[in-house]
Amino acid sequence: MGWPLDRKSFVARLDELREVRNELMHFNDKDKAGDDAIPKLRNMIELLRRYGT
Repeated sequence: MGWPLDRKSFVARLDELREVRNELMHFNDKDKAGDDAIPKLRNMIELLRRYGT
């Protein structure tokens, strides 16, 4: 995509967000999403806004 980002780090973050999404959407009892889920999601949104346009 031509973004100036480290591919390995970006893919690792996407994988973390995939796990958060699965925990939330499947209403799992275990809280894997944790307290740091919201900042992770906000950071990804900001990154996509910055480079996605």
